[in-house]
Amino acid sequence: MNTMRPGLQTHSITEHILFIAGEQPLAASAASIHCIHEGLRIQAEPGTKKWFSGIAVADGRLIPVTDLGSLLSNKPSIGRIIEVSRSIGIAGFRIDSIVGVSRNEQQVINTETKDNTDFLSGCSGGFAISDNRVDYTVIDFAELVHSALFTDIALTPA
Repeated sequence: MNTMRPGLQTHSITEHILFIAGEQPLAASAASIHCIHEGLRIQAEPGTKKWFSGIAVADGRLIPVTDLGSLLSNKPSIGRIIEVSRSIGIAGFRIDSIVGVSRNEQQVINTETKDNTDFLSGCSGGFAISDNRVDYTVIDFAELVHSALFTDIALTPA
């Protein structure tokens, strides 16, 4: 029996961390996450875009921290920080909350039924994890960390 929802088709199975950032349900491969920090003190950096929170020290290392909610939807995140796997790079993303872990199948998003920003669509690879009737857009942290938008943190004069 096929229990998939309309607009989604099966792709692959892997473990994903489900979370919320900027009121958006998101997911990332657990393999792309080094750890999740709580209570890091972030030092703001002048002359940077509003979505760049600043620099934090975690485990004796400097980590640039981006507010994922602000980056994706202009809605600031207020919770924990996801540190990406060190094989991807050195980066942290402030999110609102962790929902849990899912081993559900990764599914292809039918772009006709799923409305995403261009940037989020580019970093998701067009995949989602459906869990408890919520579609969590899969973010490819490697793609995001190496994207031109992400690496350009300098505030552009108006």
